[in-house]
Amino acid sequence: MKRTLSLANNKSTEIMGTGTPNLEIPGSDGMRSVKLHNTLYVPDLRSNLLSVAKITEKGFQVIFQENSVIIANQNLGTVMVAHK
Repeated sequence: MKRTLSLANNKSTEIMGTGTPNLEIPGSDGMRSVKLHNTLYVPDLRSNLLSVAKITEKGFQVIFQENSVIIANQNLGTVMVAHK
């Protein structure tokens, strides 16, 4: 069965697969391994997207600043920082 992802421009694109990749990302205490569960593989997208709703459902905070975004958790502290 073909699955699609709805986009903000009212178009859709095909989801080619799903998985749980392990990422090595810099955190406040050095590199850490993060699993991204239920990740969609959508090769037509030009960049990676994260669902703020899904992240906050898991108990994380997403903090947007002028030139960056921080993902944090009360138990783990800062998990990830991304810059423009």
